[in-house]
Amino acid sequence: MAGFLAADGVADADVAVKSLLTSAERETSTSSPRTKQSAPTPRTPIVRAMDKILVSACLLGRPVRYDGAGKALLHPHLDRWKSEGRLVPLCPEVAAGLPVPRPPAERTPDGTRVVDVTGADVTAAFEAGARVALDLARNMGCRFALLKDFSPSCGSREIHDGSFTGMRKPGQGLTAALLRGDGIEVFSEAEVADLAARLTARDLPR
Repeated sequence: MAGFLAADGVADADVAVKSLLTSAERETSTSSPRTKQSAPTPRTPIVRAMDKILVSACLLGRPVRYDGAGKALLHPHLDRWKSEGRLVPLCPEVAAGLPVPRPPAERTPDGTRVVDVTGADVTAAFEAGARVALDLARNMGCRFALLKDFSPSCGSREIHDGSFTGMRKPGQGLTAALLRGDGIEVFSEAEVADLAARLTARDLPR
């Protein structure tokens, strides 16, 4: 599909190293009547692959928004995650084939559809983009997502209320909802510190 699907890093799967167990050592000297046993080998710690982060491509400055612009998020955590190869960028709407630029769209007040400012029903495209995002997150091992808030796709705390007046309400976009339903933790651009804390907790040796 069209869209920014290339990841900043290679695909990883969670890796666990099995603990090594030793058995009793065979008798090494025929002159000794006793059987010696080696000391147990210490268990090796679990080695975990770095958790990947699905990120709204616009937050990396890519010009994929409805108005043809990006929405670059400048944050040292984001710079570090990029250098570590954790980031997997995607614009669900562009991945679903919507053009850039495109008419702004919002979820209807009852939440059942997504329509653009001209009245066109674009629900199918937004649902398709959400499925692309989920498939990519699964394939790339993304346990977390950092998504642009207020979007009918990526909003995770608030979305526009469907009146096209700039008013917002608590809610989430189609992509954010689908990811959360699959157990992926979703954060907005205002919650980078919270995401960093979760990553640190998971990166600690076990």
